[in-house]
Amino acid sequence: MLTTSAALASPPLAEVAVQMAGAAPAVLQILPDWQASPPRAEFVLTDQSGTMIGQLPAAPLMSEWAFDGVQSLDIVDLNGDGAADVLAILNFVTGIGPTGMAPFPQAVVYLLDGQDFIPAPDLTLSVNETADFTDVAGVIAAIRAEARRIGG
Repeated sequence: MLTTSAALASPPLAEVAVQMAGAAPAVLQILPDWQASPPRAEFVLTDQSGTMIGQLPAAPLMSEWAFDGVQSLDIVDLNGDGAADVLAILNFVTGIGPTGMAPFPQAVVYLLDGQDFIPAPDLTLSVNETADFTDVAGVIAAIRAEARRIGG
């Protein structure tokens, strides 16, 4: 995890409290980077005062399509190991063709490994191929089933 004390440049689109074993309480935020090409979402950890203390590595999908918004951000044990994992459902657009500006949802998964949130590319990609995005519970159930299947 990249550690920095830089001030946050834009207001978060979503945020959730995070408690990792042996660490001070933190807040996970999704910040938009509308200046990037294509636009992307950045996942950052802040301390209780709002100072950035780390940034999560880029997850799969973050460079394939243009980020368009956040449907949800949840902390939940996705793989049954007792750790607080991250599930975000983000909206993207392709920008191509007659429906290119129609947003579509994709799950983004980070698994907690010690003190670091690690992208789970195989899990993320597999769940996005099979999950029902009508509600968060359906996505969580698909993620848990896939995590058990791939051992992640």
